[in-house]
Amino acid sequence: MESLYRMILLAALLPLSVAVSTTVDLGYSRYKGHVLDNGVSEWLGIRYAATPTWDLRFKLPQDPIPMRAIQDATKRGRACIGTDSDPNTIGDTVAEDCLFLNVWAPTKASVEDSLPVYIYIQGGGFNGNSNANANGTALVVAGDLDMIVVSINYRVGVYGFLNDGEQLTPNVGLHDQRKAFQWVQKHISKFGGNPDHVVIGGESAGAASVSLHLTAYGGKNEGLFHGAIAQSISFGSLLTEKESVYQFNTLCVRLGCLGTKKKMFDCLVMKTPREIQRANKNLPNLGSTTPPLFMWTPSIDGKLVPNVTYRVYEEGKFIKVPLMAGDDTNGGTVFTPVNTSSSVQSNEFMKANFPFITPEQLGQINKLYPNKNQSCPNPGCWWRQVSDVYGDMRYMCSSLYISNALPVHGVPNSWNYWYDVQDPAQMAAGYGVPHVVENQAVFGPGPGSPASYLNGGKNVPVVPVIQAYWTSFIRTLDPNKHRDKSAARHYAEITEGRNGDSDVELCEAFKTRQRPGAIVCLGGSLRRLLTRLDYAGDIVVQVEEIWCFCGVELTFLTDGLERFIYLQGWQKRALAESLNQQPEVTYVAQDLPNELILMAVAEVPLSTFAALRQTCKRFNEVTIGTFGKRFFHTRNIMLHEKSVENLVSIANHPVFASCVRKVGFAPSFVRGNWLGVEEECEARLNFGVREIRTILSCELRKVVGLSDI
Repeated sequence: MESLYRMILLAALLPLSVAVSTTVDLGYSRYKGHVLDNGVSEWLGIRYAATPTWDLRFKLPQDPIPMRAIQDATKRGRACIGTDSDPNTIGDTVAEDCLFLNVWAPTKASVEDSLPVYIYIQGGGFNGNSNANANGTALVVAGDLDMIVVSINYRVGVYGFLNDGEQLTPNVGLHDQRKAFQWVQKHISKFGGNPDHVVIGGESAGAASVSLHLTAYGGKNEGLFHGAIAQSISFGSLLTEKESVYQFNTLCVRLGCLGTKKKMFDCLVMKTPREIQRANKNLPNLGSTTPPLFMWTPSIDGKLVPNVTYRVYEEGKFIKVPLMAGDDTNGGTVFTPVNTSSSVQSNEFMKANFPFITPEQLGQINKLYPNKNQSCPNPGCWWRQVSDVYGDMRYMCSSLYISNALPVHGVPNSWNYWYDVQDPAQMAAGYGVPHVVENQAVFGPGPGSPASYLNGGKNVPVVPVIQAYWTSFIRTLDPNKHRDKSAARHYAEITEGRNGDSDVELCEAFKTRQRPGAIVCLGGSLRRLLTRLDYAGDIVVQVEEIWCFCGVELTFLTDGLERFIYLQGWQKRALAESLNQQPEVTYVAQDLPNELILMAVAEVPLSTFAALRQTCKRFNEVTIGTFGKRFFHTRNIMLHEKSVENLVSIANHPVFASCVRKVGFAPSFVRGNWLGVEEECEARLNFGVREIRTILSCELRKVVGLSDI
């Protein structure tokens, strides 16, 4: 009897749940990971699909082959072979057998915990695994040991995106990613994860993958994910079937694989990876004479990739989940040749990467992006000109377009950021704030990180701030719920704008492979709304106290906002209907003469803009910008129309005035922090013409109910 009592007492004292073992049984194999000393356990090199070699080469991913022995999960699997991989490294650092994933979870997690899950998709232009050594440990720790991180390899280059137009299933690299998503749905609960709370995310081509998974099969939601993060999101460089077949045929000729399509394919399957790699060289796209940056990319198949990406978003055929997206200030500098020294070379680069661009459009680009930089930070005086064009074209336009599509088609919860944290060495080299540099903060610094992120460097304080936003979104689908509150508030100096006068004009200029017809990027700055960081200072935005403009963009304004609505394109009906439902906001405006608009674009100082006046029955803030490089801002006082006029007269050469009302959310400015969150403030700051043109053009949507941001 006493022994029975002891057993009952012992059972009562046992914990209700048991932590996940380092050896996890996945059914097809058991994987033994290890415990780190920071409260995190990791499992590396887990096979999520069968080895894609020989008869599975270029084929859809298949289930892993069962293995009886316990598999070592303390070492990473090899990365996938990339287009630029050295043939001599195949089998060493890269391999065809590469479909592995890694898992980081709290050591204390139990299978009952149902923790949020983040699936990280690395970039590499769809031609390489650029971040195969990504480590999710710091993210799990930053997330209060309340989440799980999964990183994945996927086939790239010729192995992931070969398409013969007949036998092969296109886009097997994207199918690899979906296979990993399906693995998470089936197995992540064994690590303590919740398959019903999964966020996918990635940078560069990983972000493009996110945009493609959102539109996969016309937006068919199979429950594989429930939120998304996209760092430097883009439409992806999509190929037509004709272009893909051209690449397939060229590769076969180089390898001596001739005959029917079946014979060509059978020949390719028999080649060794090193033989394929020696023949795997970039070649110009159809219509171009210069090879592009990335040759093997996803192709439109009418299924997984149903159409050009912008068209699918325009039609609202995408999965409706919360999205956090953004990019970096100088997204093009790492891609463009530093020795670009003339407009001819600049145009040649753009033609190579956007082969359907016309000479007229190139001329318009050069007008929108005049080469004002004569200091030549690197050998080529036109390097920064073409890098600004490429970065805006590839990333900014896509980001703006997708961000605008979400609220229009019923996704109220989306956030955007702009990363402008400057590293002294990168700035000195002329790279500015380059492509995906925010990964240094997201995952935490590691070997090869810029010095400013290491060992007490000036950007070290930004790491917990950024990690708090990312982990908050992963855990709650809201980047602000668990934002960092530790660092001091900071008002940094605002710098001059980039080349170019208007995102809208730039994006309207192009007819590219993604844009068979000219499209409008919708202008504006939804991408700026999460945060603005000049350097290692804190985010100044307090989300509960954020505000929303009821202003409009002057150069696109006519009576009744007709022209503004027209420029919104496919948003016209929703915008007009919502506007009629906002009686508390009144807009009184006159059309601006074309000559005044031209003067503004040319940055000619203006004496006054009496043509515009706005009235609000109640508002809390007035913002006045000038093309004379000055900016005036005041807040937290109840102003009336006369006060607005007085404030307009204070600023030199006023261009616009807008009133705001408190609605629960707020933007950061395009080139500056939100000032005076807790108290009244005034500031005169440098301000570029491009920023003034873009600040207000998207904000009207939020006031009239098209977005909760």
